[in-house]
Amino acid sequence: MDKLLYKLCYSFSQPNWENGLTPDKLITTASTCSDKPGTALDLGCGTGTQAVALAGRGWTVYGIDFVPKAIRIAHAKADQAGLNSNIHFLQGNISKLNNMGIPKLDFAYDLGCLHTLKSEDQRKVIIALAGLLPRDRIFLLFGLKFRNETGYKYGLSKEQVTGLIEPYFTLDSYEEDMLWDKPGAWYLLRRSAA
Repeated sequence: MDKLLYKLCYSFSQPNWENGLTPDKLITTASTCSDKPGTALDLGCGTGTQAVALAGRGWTVYGIDFVPKAIRIAHAKADQAGLNSNIHFLQGNISKLNNMGIPKLDFAYDLGCLHTLKSEDQRKVIIALAGLLPRDRIFLLFGLKFRNETGYKYGLSKEQVTGLIEPYFTLDSYEEDMLWDKPGAWYLLRRSAA
């Protein structure tokens, strides 16, 4: 989706993906992918709902989004929850992760951002994540299924994700699901040795 359109979504309404809910899949995966809470990255964090949920469980979370209003709301949520010391919200473009000062990670997740990017930017994100996640660490990705609506193409297919992640990640599991009342899939990606 066009950056201007995203900014407008936050300006005039509450986008449907900002429903205040944290998917069980995210909490379960975070709790099983590491011996103890560590440092996580929320790609396309929006208003910070998921980052606040993980920080409340002991994680230090870096959240990135390019919409200024979303980041302001995210800071307010962290403040209200008393979690400012555990959460670092950054306004920026996730395809430029290498320039953001993100430390090594124990876990990364994306609940609907990567599928909106151009393929060359998707690849930049994967390569940057490979530099931030040590071997065997998990990147949990939710992507809407590929579609072409009114001339705008977005979403991901299993084949696209498999091609995109090689040789940096392996696909541990694939699970079709609905999020925001739209069909998509969870991809559990493990950092490989490459």
